[in-house]
Amino acid sequence: MANVVSKPNLKRGNDRLSAVDKFPELPLVMPTQITDDASSESMQTPNSSRDIHYRTTRKSPFLPSLFNRFRVLTGAEPDHITTAYNMLRTRLLQTLNDAHYRSLAFLSPTANAGKTLTAVNLSISLSREVNHTVLLVDADLKHPTIHRYFDFTPEAGLDDYLTNDEEIENILVNPSIPGLVLLPIRRSLPNSSEFLSSPRMTVLSDELKNRYHSRIIIYDFPPLLACDDALAFLPNIDACVLVLEEGKSTESELKESVKLLRHHNLIGTIVNKSKTPSSRAY
Repeated sequence: MANVVSKPNLKRGNDRLSAVDKFPELPLVMPTQITDDASSESMQTPNSSRDIHYRTTRKSPFLPSLFNRFRVLTGAEPDHITTAYNMLRTRLLQTLNDAHYRSLAFLSPTANAGKTLTAVNLSISLSREVNHTVLLVDADLKHPTIHRYFDFTPEAGLDDYLTNDEEIENILVNPSIPGLVLLPIRRSLPNSSEFLSSPRMTVLSDELKNRYHSRIIIYDFPPLLACDDALAFLPNIDACVLVLEEGKSTESELKESVKLLRHHNLIGTIVNKSKTPSSRAY
């Protein structure tokens, strides 16, 4: 198992994080000015050799305008953004492959750290890797947003699976990106942590992981310090990544988050909106 790093390397500044390398496992900085609300784009059409959806998976059209609107990767984004996600993808794949991990939770201490957009774009970047397929699961039963980044309205979602015994094949959505499938949420649910820790959710997580052995499953959860939803489900997930925002996430939030995740295989952090210039351009 990967070890949680012993001590973050922090530069103090009013308790705000300003360092880049907080954890050596994933010391990667994401592009400046990427936020967690809406603004981006995506990709193309499915390839039958990489078909990871069920027979009745709904298809959502690819919209090239998504990058300008929601900052979602489409292949038309600036090179430095593509490069940053590709570097993160490579480092992450090395960690996952070495440990034989296949499910990964994206977490942040608080809201608006860029967590959801990072999960979306990393899922797209991973789906471009021919050896892997990706299932992106919206696990934020309080404020689901994954579908907004792909600009569609779910006809059914994880909430329906948990409350109405909806079949999983009626929930999955093909966003017209080769190798990527989405599991959205149609509406928020009260008592969300109870649903996430339910036997039905455990069965689902096992089924999603075991159906396709080349599949990487990425879960997007609510903020770690805002509720116990993520902690309720993390025992079912191989590893987790903590997303921070430089200049906003605080040292105390980081320490509290690391403490909460000490038994849940935190493999690294991702820093959004870094002001640290890159000297590695080629």
